[in-house]
Amino acid sequence: MTRKIISDPDVMMGKPAFEGTRITVEHVLRMLGMGYTPERHGLYAGKNCRGAAQHIDR
Repeated sequence: MTRKIISDPDVMMGKPAFEGTRITVEHVLRMLGMGYTPERHGLYAGKNCRGAAQHIDR
């Protein structure tokens, strides 16, 4: 399943977030900026950040 980025005033105060989650694009970018990687931190669908992680490793 492909998830997309949405902006909904009722979800995370309208910040861009991954559809079906409460994970904001800002949060993922901050994690990447701090050196987090999907491989190193187990951020794959079915683990911690279900769904959003598929956008990190592409």
